Amino acid sequence: MCWVTNKGITDKNAYKYYNVADKDIFVYKFGYVNNNIFHPSCYSEFEYEANVSNNKVDIKVLSFRNELEELYYLYAEEGYHSYSEECSLTLDEYAHDAFRIWANSKLNNYKRIFDYSQQKHIGKFIIPKGTEYYENEVGEIVSSNIIWTGQIKDTYLINDEPIKIKDIFIEP
Repeated sequence: MCWVTNKGITDKNAYKYYNVADKDIFVYKFGYVNNNIFHPSCYSEFEYEANVSNNKVDIKVLSFRNELEELYYLYAEEGYHSYSEECSLTLDEYAHDAFRIWANSKLNNYKRIFDYSQQKHIGKFIIPKGTEYYENEVGEIVSSNIIWTGQIKDTYLINDEPIKIKDIFIEP
């Protein structure tokens, strides 16, 4: 996963996306669980134990210029990456081994996630109150701290109908 602003900006102002959590915020990551340890699909060398606060990191947000469009974009080089609970999921209609993450239920703006073999689970995480974080237009979040709640759901719950990530965790 890579946190990048969706739209080019001309002022290079990363603080437009900057927040400090005024309460615990639920977010989600994709990966797999082995021996009660969550391994994210990207950077699987990271390990998350349930209900254990991770080391606080300094978020590094950098800018780059797209010469063709003559616009600046922002991306986060370091930090804990996750998705907002307002994002929705569907299977990818063109790739059987992938699914799409839709921004805030808007089906015209999505990010494709590949390789089910590394993404057997969706993990529920918390950005703790007081944590610095950046959120872009499509619901991608990068934060200075994150805690795995120990909750997971299987990716087989994803089908052709859009479902908000948070709704996957609601018990019937």
